[in-house]
Amino acid sequence: YEVSACLVGSEMCIRDRVAMLFSGARRHDELARAWGVGRMGIRGKTSLAVLAVLAGLIWLLYMGARGIIESKFEYLEERDGRKDVERVLLALGDRRMSMEATARDWATWDEMHQFVRDRNEAFIDENLTPTALAHIRMKMMAVLDREGRLVWGGALRSGEPVAWMSEEEFG
Repeated sequence: YEVSACLVGSEMCIRDRVAMLFSGARRHDELARAWGVGRMGIRGKTSLAVLAVLAGLIWLLYMGARGIIESKFEYLEERDGRKDVERVLLALGDRRMSMEATARDWATWDEMHQFVRDRNEAFIDENLTPTALAHIRMKMMAVLDREGRLVWGGALRSGEPVAWMSEEEFG
């Protein structure tokens, strides 16, 4: 093949091509010896080639499987994350409905209306206690008049469900 590419009868071209081929062969032999392949028989070289192909196939299989598995895990994580957010939103919605029902109950209570009008301390001592607030699962409560002015407010102290926060803690 190399010879046919040259001009017919050109001895110089043929000689240069042959020299180039042999010099490449020498470099190949040197590399083979450096890697220890030159001392191997045909069985060793074949085994080495089979191992190289096998390693390449295993690497391709690993990369393909890794891509598939990662994409599936991303999908599962996103799906589970969406479910968790939906559960949180449902729980918050349920809690909001429960708080609205409690607020409606207290707002229609005749004694509460009277308290807002006269700010009766006995009502506070009997009904606006830390225990009562804990019983309705509230940590903070405010009673406002029709104009939105604060009539009474309280917040439970963290870690003590039957004690009010001081004004400094409430801050």
